[in-house]
Amino acid sequence: MWDLKVIDTSRPLYLAIAEALERDVHAGIVKPGDMLPTHRALAKIVGVTVSTITRAYSVAEKRGLITAIVGKGTFVTADACARSSVMDMDLEQLPIEMGLTKPLHMGDCSFRDVVSQVLEEGKLHKYMQYADPQGLAEHRDVGVAWLGRFGVPAKRENVLVTAGGQHALFSTLYSLFQPGDRIAVDVLTYPGVKAAARRLGLRLEGVIMDSEGIVPEELESLCNRSDIKGLYAVGRLQDPTNRIMSNKRRDALARIIRKYRLILVENDVYGFLNGQADRTLSARASANSVYIASLSKAFYAGLRIAFVAAPARLYNRIAQGVMDNVLFASPFCAAIACRSIQCGVADAIIERKIAELTRRVCIFREKLGHHRHTCSEQSMAAWLKLPDSWTGSQFETAAAQKGIRVYAAERFAVGPVVPPNYIRVSLSGAPDMQSFDNGLDTLASLLDRKKTTAGAAG
Repeated sequence: MWDLKVIDTSRPLYLAIAEALERDVHAGIVKPGDMLPTHRALAKIVGVTVSTITRAYSVAEKRGLITAIVGKGTFVTADACARSSVMDMDLEQLPIEMGLTKPLHMGDCSFRDVVSQVLEEGKLHKYMQYADPQGLAEHRDVGVAWLGRFGVPAKRENVLVTAGGQHALFSTLYSLFQPGDRIAVDVLTYPGVKAAARRLGLRLEGVIMDSEGIVPEELESLCNRSDIKGLYAVGRLQDPTNRIMSNKRRDALARIIRKYRLILVENDVYGFLNGQADRTLSARASANSVYIASLSKAFYAGLRIAFVAAPARLYNRIAQGVMDNVLFASPFCAAIACRSIQCGVADAIIERKIAELTRRVCIFREKLGHHRHTCSEQSMAAWLKLPDSWTGSQFETAAAQKGIRVYAAERFAVGPVVPPNYIRVSLSGAPDMQSFDNGLDTLASLLDRKKTTAGAAG
């Protein structure tokens, strides 16, 4: 239990208490998962009113330090000390990137041909003007066909064009939820949704997972005890664990979404690698669902284009959100993306990426396969179990000292549950095979040396 010793009395008391908690969390005095004193108990310790503690805890919760669980208490979040952004602008660049799942760059030379085709259409003047926030009609028509590949039936009037997947996610959360709203997520989830929620004042509630991802009974229990407004999910292949959701599981979650009138935000980031048009979670609860299909990892990441499918009752709100923050996605970039799809270049690039990922998965298994892991050609990252002598954050730091960036489980954790001793190793971050090989060799050496040292010490 947290024993508050020192606060800055020059600050407003509620802020001083929140900042003292943040200080003690980062100092390791209070650890992830620790239960905090009740409002009344801490008020007595500090000598302030209960309302002051309530305000302090509210500030701490907004900063992502703590979470309150109805009927159980207030706990330090698992990621209180972890970075939750997709990319950290204040961190130094490391020689080998194996944290961020970058789109594989295949050295494709057809880009000039695609751009030439777009220019020959004679619509450049149109593309250089302001456009509607939902995107041009002809681009949304291509979006309809693209989404149909992944089991998402849509019409032009239900599709928007956004400036990439993260923009789609941010615009959707901004448009459909209010500060303070609670959104259910996997207890290990995409850092980008954590970063967006923190910016927008949304509260993420972690739901226990099993071998297929979110457990329906746990989600329903959460809905019964809290006012849950939405659900964020990667319904096809969970990030970071690579767990695959069965059709039976999707049906069960869809029933809960409809029953509690949740807004589902499904981010199918790796759908293009799947190659199957099986019905997505969104398609099973289409009246309540927003489906995001980014093109960045599929091909030409620099274009920053994604397609979003939304029901009529949510569509205009999301379009307004797009207008509020970027006005509209670039019609010229959208035209290049759409032409790539129409002329078959996109499919050719994806085919080569799958072949490269297959090659890298084989190499990963050769070098690190003796460690428990989950990876496949349908994902751009492996989920790797660490020896008991490591925590994820310790290994992330040690790898960085060797010039390699990996992401610890702490980055993905939500709520008070102590994260498992895992790291996510990007299969696509290293730009070439030599860097990829060197990175895996260094990680293997680091793991084995720690195990040997730990064994000798015992």
